Amino acid sequence: MNFTRIIDSIISRTLAALFFALPLFFLPFTTDRFDFNKQMLLVGVTSLLLLAWIAKFILQKTVRLTITPLTLPLSLFTAITFASFLIQAPNRVEALMGRPATLLALFLLSLIATANLNTAKQLRHLLVGLTASAVVLSTLAVYQFFGLPLITFTPAGSPLALLTFLAPALGISVYSALKSASVTKAVWLVASAVIIFGAGVTAYQIMPGKPASPVLLPYSAAWAIAIDGFKSPRTASLGTGPDNFLAAFSQNRPASFNLTPNWNLRFTTGSNELLNLLATTGLLGLLAWIFILFTLFKLLFTPRSPASPAGGSSRSDGNAIAAAITIAFLIQLFLPANLVLLITGYWLLITYSLYLKLIDHPQVHDVVLRLFAAQVIRPDTSYAQVQRTIQNTEVLPWIVGVPVTAAILALWYFGLARVYAAERLFQQSLTALKNNQGTQTYNFQVEAIRANRFIARYHRAYATTNLVLANALSQQGQELSTQDRQNVTQLIQQAIREAKVAAGLNPQDPANWETLANIYRNLINVAAGSDNWAIAASAQAAQADPLNPRLRLDLGGVYYATGRYDEAIRAFQQATELKPDWANAYYNLAAAYQAKGDTKQALNQLQTVLRLVDPASADYQKALTEFQALQEKAGGPQPSPAPAQVSLQSPSPTPSPNPGFGNITLPESASPAGLINP
Repeated sequence: MNFTRIIDSIISRTLAALFFALPLFFLPFTTDRFDFNKQMLLVGVTSLLLLAWIAKFILQKTVRLTITPLTLPLSLFTAITFASFLIQAPNRVEALMGRPATLLALFLLSLIATANLNTAKQLRHLLVGLTASAVVLSTLAVYQFFGLPLITFTPAGSPLALLTFLAPALGISVYSALKSASVTKAVWLVASAVIIFGAGVTAYQIMPGKPASPVLLPYSAAWAIAIDGFKSPRTASLGTGPDNFLAAFSQNRPASFNLTPNWNLRFTTGSNELLNLLATTGLLGLLAWIFILFTLFKLLFTPRSPASPAGGSSRSDGNAIAAAITIAFLIQLFLPANLVLLITGYWLLITYSLYLKLIDHPQVHDVVLRLFAAQVIRPDTSYAQVQRTIQNTEVLPWIVGVPVTAAILALWYFGLARVYAAERLFQQSLTALKNNQGTQTYNFQVEAIRANRFIARYHRAYATTNLVLANALSQQGQELSTQDRQNVTQLIQQAIREAKVAAGLNPQDPANWETLANIYRNLINVAAGSDNWAIAASAQAAQADPLNPRLRLDLGGVYYATGRYDEAIRAFQQATELKPDWANAYYNLAAAYQAKGDTKQALNQLQTVLRLVDPASADYQKALTEFQALQEKAGGPQPSPAPAQVSLQSPSPTPSPNPGFGNITLPESASPAGLINP
């Protein structure tokens, strides 16, 4: 039995199946049903294919790689991404689970495919698998568009992700339909028609004004964010780290962004892939991406001779792939690369590398690596016997295979299994929360953190759950038992601890500090020192996101609630400076002036509020009533309103403790001074 041929067949069939299945793959067991499960499938299948390739090394007693013109730029891009991840990522474990792991898997997949696929038939299987997946997704999109039951989502993850996948696949199907023989032309024509229809209805769904229309960061803001990273040599060269655009957005977005309709949103990707790479992997990452593009288009536009008979691949295969690659990279000039588009782009590069191999491109080479073991022989041993001895004592496949196999097994046990288990447990906690099952929510979140303690959002959610349970338990009766008081105190301490763990995992994420500040704020009037701790945590949130007016409003709210009106006025003024058209900031500023006793300034701020709100709204009547009441004290002209649409909210008061609970004393370790490592 020829085990090498069996391994080749397994690799070829698995790759074709992966090309078909991955865009369709999703599971309902995790918080992210789509991208997370696609990534787990990609990493898992790649690791299994790597094991099969290692087994082939050992059987052939040779380590053999196929080097194509795209190998160097792809390896360089992967290496720079990992350098950025290792140096810049605030939470390396969580960051590794994102783009670094995906790019490494895709790079290994490119090495495996180019080294083990050798026929035009195998290449066409990959192209057919990708196109067949696009046909299935298009059919589902049309089915959903006409409102038929059962299908209420796209397995691609989002309509925009679906469209960015269908467009390159359409390039393959249309070109293949034009150049195929009559036998297969009809099949390609039907596939093209289905994909066109699916792409059409998807494009209609994401048009501006439609419910599924994507919200993208304005190009001007993304450009300002990327360029602002050049203030530091480190971020200029390596960015803020892969999948860490939020840090660049929070620190570097321009003040003008606060005047846009989406000012209160936080963006995790840039406006297009170039600006996204420049912000997250720096100039080195962008140059590596451009190197891929330059190498690729140099290959595409260099005149080629027809394929050699030995290759067995037609020129139309290469042209179809070239059309798809061009579309995929053009999309990235206008949109950030979602996971499906990123994987599709790499797959197209893999198929084009294989095509270059099949047409015997002069820059495609096989590299054979060997490391012979030393062996004592007799002096009269012939040269032929020496060669046979060397061949039989080749050890490099074992040197490569054993540690890589051990690493893959460790990846499966400590990585994929635990990461997936944690996501599943966290999803179960959210389901329990939705069903108002507090105890089950608590227990599932505990198990999720035990499975993977490096995810900040697990700790944030667990902190909030502890606080909610503490509040619920403290409100059960007028007089709490000693045990109940101990339980409430323990839940509060756990809430603080978990929020601090989240902030320690990623101090650059303002959401972690907001969670900690909210917990402290809820403890004002319950635990001594909580007011100062809430102010400190709110200030940290504002420092992590310095141009966010909402965080200044929240900080001012804490000052206001604790009677520190001068500090509240300064914070509310900062909010109005950051967003001059935000009526609620002026409304809170008026409340702070009124509480301080400065009626004149309160009237001035209410006048501004009345100019910003819609005269037909309830908010206008609310502000006008307060204005008229203050006018009786200070007098003044009636304001001239201008139409707008806002929602006015006064600074929130601090919560009052249950009379039967009283005050508690928290240890100094509960302060935000020292963060906790998981």
